[in-house]
Amino acid sequence: MIAAVLREVVLERGLRALVVVHRREMVEHHYQHLLEWDVPADKIGIIMRSDARAKPSATIQVASIDTLNRREKPPADVVVTDESHRDASPSRRKLRRLYEEAFHLGATGTPTRLDNRGLADDFDDMFVSASVADLIRWGYLTRPRVFSVPRELLPDLTDVRKIGHDYEAQGLARATNQRALVGSIVEHWIRIARDRRTVVFAASVEHSLHIVERFKEAGVRAAHVDWHVSPAERKRLLTDIESGTLQVISCVDILAESWNCLPCKCVIQARPTMSESLHIQQSSRCMRSWNDVTPIILDHAGNMTRPSLRGLPQTDRDWVLSNDRRPGGGTAPCKMCESCGSIEPAGAHACSNCAAEFEVASPILEEKPGHLIEVGITAAERASDWERILTFAKRREFSEAWALQVYTAKYGSTPPRTSTST
Repeated sequence: MIAAVLREVVLERGLRALVVVHRREMVEHHYQHLLEWDVPADKIGIIMRSDARAKPSATIQVASIDTLNRREKPPADVVVTDESHRDASPSRRKLRRLYEEAFHLGATGTPTRLDNRGLADDFDDMFVSASVADLIRWGYLTRPRVFSVPRELLPDLTDVRKIGHDYEAQGLARATNQRALVGSIVEHWIRIARDRRTVVFAASVEHSLHIVERFKEAGVRAAHVDWHVSPAERKRLLTDIESGTLQVISCVDILAESWNCLPCKCVIQARPTMSESLHIQQSSRCMRSWNDVTPIILDHAGNMTRPSLRGLPQTDRDWVLSNDRRPGGGTAPCKMCESCGSIEPAGAHACSNCAAEFEVASPILEEKPGHLIEVGITAAERASDWERILTFAKRREFSEAWALQVYTAKYGSTPPRTSTST
């Protein structure tokens, strides 16, 4: 999408553009995407340490922000930031001040900051180009199968402190890097996903190295990658996982964003988090469609059933810019099948993997003269849902008639009269 905008808007209008990313691999991705969209190579310059493709006079500059911060800034009419949920960082806000007259465009699949706040402090408007459901329906993404483990095989986070938006790193590392937990990761992978190339997201470098060690002991070709690995070695390891020379690659977070390896069709979540953005970025790394292979996510962190993370990566979320978008508390939108470990939507009556039926809670009956109201849903719950539908309609500038149609289709009756309905 960024390449399309730059070709069709920037080049055709004779504008100058700067694309800013935060990782070496992302620079390469954007360069290749621009070429695929028929942008001439002489129109593209690269701003990155030790890269021979530097062209100061090129119309489009693709820059690593670390290198850009140390060099003279190129002129730009349009500044594009990829993974723009990071735009609240000091380095990106400094960049925006340097280009006050430019038009700023951010692109991200998770428009929420790592501390779970919205992006209203850094952007004026947001356009949702497609939902996850749309991308699955159109064939760009594939719905994954998701499995977790019994509670006793999840890390005990009772004594792990919370700092800011997430768990404290050292405490989290101690809680996760346990021999039994690491052994469980390998055992479940062999049973469920051995035929799939896999990326593991660990809680620390030591945790990642321990996981790789146990995979190797089981005869699995596995490797660890982190920031200390040289760019050449990192490129080799990523090429090996793509070609199948490696079966498993493990890291902390270096591959969580903008790393697209189509044959990688399994994600192991071994790092508990409270950041919805990090949860979605990591768990969705395997969802790009490839050769009709169904992706598998193995959740050894308990993230899928953590209420604040709002469930599965394929769950459509109502993204908004404001900081008050998040629901407070509540129950997890997912549940685990006790028979096979499959993670299912909270409202599912049976497991999609093993067909085991879930226990149904005792229904709440509400009686009114002359008729019965739907079993299991209280009047208060329906009123709350009507308010939610109205709020969504107002935000998207849909009519109240649209909201009424949605509610009636869902419940088979008109909504209760409330302070906001007519």
